[in-house]
Amino acid sequence: MALSICRDIRCLHQIGQGYTCSASALVPWGHYLGEIVSYDFDAMTKLLFVCLGNICRSPSAENIMSHLLRQRQLDHVECDSAGTSSYHIGSPPDRRMAAAAQQQGITLVGQARQFQAADFERFDWILAMDDDNYRDILRLDPDGRYGYKVRKICEFCRHHPDTEVPDPYYGGTEGFRYVIDLLMDACGGFLDWLEEVSVAS
Repeated sequence: MALSICRDIRCLHQIGQGYTCSASALVPWGHYLGEIVSYDFDAMTKLLFVCLGNICRSPSAENIMSHLLRQRQLDHVECDSAGTSSYHIGSPPDRRMAAAAQQQGITLVGQARQFQAADFERFDWILAMDDDNYRDILRLDPDGRYGYKVRKICEFCRHHPDTEVPDPYYGGTEGFRYVIDLLMDACGGFLDWLEEVSVAS
């Protein structure tokens, strides 16, 4: 069965790949509102992870994905992260988040920056941590040209039921550890999905 996607940018379910969708406006994979979005996972792929401040969740996702890419020996994927706000521009990852990641053997590196409209062109996939981040990203795309690139990372969880990555900033140690576990699951699921989509297309 040919792979199709839902025209609704809030959905983009894979039809015929174990997903169902109630939307009626389906288009073949490779076309979205007349734009070509065919996907070749063997080509260089650029991922951007986005949260609010870019010091907790999104840098964790970026560095977790880089860790998984090294494990899978995939060198054609580049990762970056950003925040929808300007609160922490230039700051390193939160030390509590870094400590939780280190327990999994992952070192968090990077400096916070703010998401820009130019990122729509620079990246192949933009992965939001929660619903607010998702909406804030799409507000910078009023014409809907890049909606097919924007997804919520928890859509790709294989074991966790969460629909959003909780912000651990005001919580305790367990909250940071949970975010790392959740993102390990979601990032691994996203890589699996990319490979499946590449084969199907």
